[in-house]
Amino acid sequence: MSRFYGSMQGSRGEATRQGTASSGISAHPRGWDLGVRVSGYDDHGTDAFAVNITGGSNGSREEVNVLTVETMQDGFIQIAFGLDGFEHYYTLGPNGTVVEHHPLRRS
Repeated sequence: MSRFYGSMQGSRGEATRQGTASSGISAHPRGWDLGVRVSGYDDHGTDAFAVNITGGSNGSREEVNVLTVETMQDGFIQIAFGLDGFEHYYTLGPNGTVVEHHPLRRS
């Protein structure tokens, strides 16, 4: 049974893919110089997703993680995003409301 399911639409129609807890799932939509990689994976029995900025088809820049979304054991969702050592952490309750927000500055 699939743990992850994804779809993508392009000029030749829609394509779908499935992923298991061990394989995860990943998509890399991109232009020549810019793209994003979205990866779904199992994090100790819970769903997690990472969004990375890429250098597109030309590979003109290093891949950088900009967002991580994780399901916590209690049904809450943790979101972490940021660049250049500055990150924000949000925790969303089961109904989608923000229950915590922590801006952090790393040195």
